[in-house]
Amino acid sequence: MLPNWVQASAVQMHAVPAAAVSALRSALPTLQTVDSGAELQLIWQAQHYQQLSAKLSTPAIVLLAYPGQANVRPQDMALYWSPTLAQQLQLAQELNPGLKRVGVVLSPATKALFEAFKQAVQAQSIVVESLVIDGDINTRQLAAFMQSVDVLLAAPDEQLFSPINAKLLLLPSYRLQRPWVGPNAAFVQAGAVATQQVSRATLINAISSAISHWQQHKNLPASRVLSADEVVVNAPVLRSLGLRQPRARP
Repeated sequence: MLPNWVQASAVQMHAVPAAAVSALRSALPTLQTVDSGAELQLIWQAQHYQQLSAKLSTPAIVLLAYPGQANVRPQDMALYWSPTLAQQLQLAQELNPGLKRVGVVLSPATKALFEAFKQAVQAQSIVVESLVIDGDINTRQLAAFMQSVDVLLAAPDEQLFSPINAKLLLLPSYRLQRPWVGPNAAFVQAGAVATQQVSRATLINAISSAISHWQQHKNLPASRVLSADEVVVNAPVLRSLGLRQPRARP
């Protein structure tokens, strides 16, 4: 007979992709998903957490891109999945070891990430600049910014770097031969050259471990930042720009 803590495994899921739900069920055979009445919530993305957190009376595991993206309640646990801009710069330097000027494109919501990035790279002989896009994308302004840098880093902002905005962001870079690095696999598929990311296996393992901890202790472990362990490359774009193949992550 299974221990009681193993049997108590009902979780209510909010906006969790079907593939992730299936993977979690494989990792945790006792997992039950319910539409209401669960003692634990799993919430995908900041916007859903911000909508739900004030209404919830039960603890939640929440997937966030970076620390500070949302205010996390004391009883909740955040798993931060997006690599830092410094980590994306490391990838950009593998692609182009000679780069000297780096441009970061971001929204007002991610300004603090750029300030942390400047501090992290201040010892390097690299000039870093930023372009803050607040509202509509001005393609002339973006193209002018691109001309002053060797590579573009995309801040982990899913609203700015959305499928709707991808064409406007990528077309000037094709004309000017300026590679985009980051922020996620979807943007790479749309035409950016590469990104680091947390692998699906690592993400599922982290969520499964958090659920198992809750099953045993009826509380959640501390929030933590997940380590990027995978590189996604757009091979045709890499070849067209004459960039180096990045090394595989262990």
